[in-house]
Amino acid sequence: MYTNILDTLRKILFIKIIADDSLGQYGKMRLEYLYNKKYGLYKELLCSGELVSHCKYVQAQTFVMKKNIIDKYVKLGYSYISCSKAAEEIIISNLVGYK
Repeated sequence: MYTNILDTLRKILFIKIIADDSLGQYGKMRLEYLYNKKYGLYKELLCSGELVSHCKYVQAQTFVMKKNIIDKYVKLGYSYISCSKAAEEIIISNLVGYK
C-alpha cells in the first residue's frame, strides 16, 4: 500500500512538472526520457532540486545545436527543410536521449 501511494505521488509530481509551461518540447522530452529510462538520475535530480533546470539546460542546448547543424548543412547546399529534419533526429537521439 505504501508503495502504491508513493508511486501515485511520483506520477502526480511528474505530471505537474511536465505541465510546466517553461519547459518546451525538448525539455519535456528529456524529462520523459529520464522518468522512463533513467529513473535513478531522475530521482537524483529531483531530490537535489535540479530536475527542471537540467531539462531547461538540455532544451537550450538543443536550440544551439539545431541552429549549428542547420547552418552547417545549408552552407553545403542542402535544403533548409531536409537539414531541419536531420537536425531534429540528431538532437532527439543524442542530446535528449529519447531514441
